[in-house]
Amino acid sequence: MQTFQRSLAINPIPNVVQTQTQRRDCPGQCGINVYKRGFEFPSFWPLPKAALGLACAACLMVSLPAVCSELVANKLNEGNLATPQLGVTTVCELGGHLVAVGLNQGQPLAFTAWGERIAFPLRDTREAIPENLRPLQSELDAFVDEWLKAELLAPLRVEIGLSGCEYFFDQSGEIFWALSLAWPHLSPRTQGEVREFLAALWEEFPPYDGRCFLPVDRGARREGYVLPKLPSRRDARERLPHPFANMYGIWAYAHYLDEWPRVREKYGELRGCWQSFKKSKQTWSAQEKMEHEELFANAYLGAMLGLMRIGKYLNDTKTQAELASEADKLAQWTLERFRRNTEEPMLPPFANVNEFDRWRAEGMGGFFWQQTPHKAKPVQFQGLVPEVGSWLRANAPDAARKYLDFVDRSLPGWYLMAEERQFHFGENYIDFPDFSLSIFQAKAYLGGSQPEQLAEWVDIPFCPGDAYFVEKLAILLHVAANQSRLK
Repeated sequence: MQTFQRSLAINPIPNVVQTQTQRRDCPGQCGINVYKRGFEFPSFWPLPKAALGLACAACLMVSLPAVCSELVANKLNEGNLATPQLGVTTVCELGGHLVAVGLNQGQPLAFTAWGERIAFPLRDTREAIPENLRPLQSELDAFVDEWLKAELLAPLRVEIGLSGCEYFFDQSGEIFWALSLAWPHLSPRTQGEVREFLAALWEEFPPYDGRCFLPVDRGARREGYVLPKLPSRRDARERLPHPFANMYGIWAYAHYLDEWPRVREKYGELRGCWQSFKKSKQTWSAQEKMEHEELFANAYLGAMLGLMRIGKYLNDTKTQAELASEADKLAQWTLERFRRNTEEPMLPPFANVNEFDRWRAEGMGGFFWQQTPHKAKPVQFQGLVPEVGSWLRANAPDAARKYLDFVDRSLPGWYLMAEERQFHFGENYIDFPDFSLSIFQAKAYLGGSQPEQLAEWVDIPFCPGDAYFVEKLAILLHVAANQSRLK
């Protein structure tokens, strides 16, 4: 699906009468001064004529309903609108919004400008969920209620075979993100439980420093089987993100639950977390550092956006500017990686098993990233937040399509919880639970999948207190709510 692009300097559009150039502030209140040309709209344009001409590219990305992209795409396909001068790009639909309005000549819109708009803006979706998805909303509410009424749960230990074990739901940041994302869909009673639970978690396991990691041997077990006595410490080889990765979840906590006073009180610590992160990572231009942290690149990019939003709310322009510079550098690196790994066929023919083993060890066309022998993650999808995913698709639509095509062709059971290992990568019998979450996020953010299709990919929880199950249901309900409010 395609549409014409807009930028701050608009090229001539066929069948449009050019008039006087004007300067005005964007009504989307993003702070961008818009230089625009007034013009007459094509006869097929379905919205009020002011809807396009007064907004900047950053605000347009979530301002127009999907019907516009369909009508404009039809005209493009008929050859009535597209010209090389326009730099036509693929439209990304996320929850019924146009979210892929790029710049002329195919230049990517700066990530920080893209992130000005919240992909899932509704803080109360209960009246916006369509009738056919209400049972899933009820299921989400019941699952969260059961989780929070139980005693404190220990992190989930998952042994998949030769690759060893990992712990999940073992740091407070991912719990803050999942429950905050779910908040708009929950009943008032369950919302009260979430608020109380997260307030206690904020005090004992604050998500903005090293205390965010929960003890692996404390609490009721999530596993459905008896475990032997566990070591009190994690494997030293386990790769963990910097606590800064939690900043997007902290912003979501403040935004959806309106917990700004709590976040404001600890803003000094949040900035300290950012400085600690910067000091430990130095600069994103250092290739060897970025490769070491490649698994967390998407999460760190989302974290920068989260802290920028917190800084904007608290009027900290200095930190905003500092974050914007670093975020755009990391975004460019992430985009180049996303494109680069699809330049060759994702699933090439193999003459023999040796070629297959070599291709597998090299990351399977850039889809997987090997942490240790026999252990790999779908790195392009790991840690995606909505704005990062939609920005990647907007600027690299062909790459997004190739990655998702690879999933459809090679990993047909990816969404089945505890399903047999999807791609032979050592002697392991299942995939880790974040495997299906990563692909689910990609289907929603990179693939623009409809909520009914997303619902078919939710499957069952891995365990009690499965934050990934909560996140999947919350994502599809946000997508549905976005679509519903535009009808």
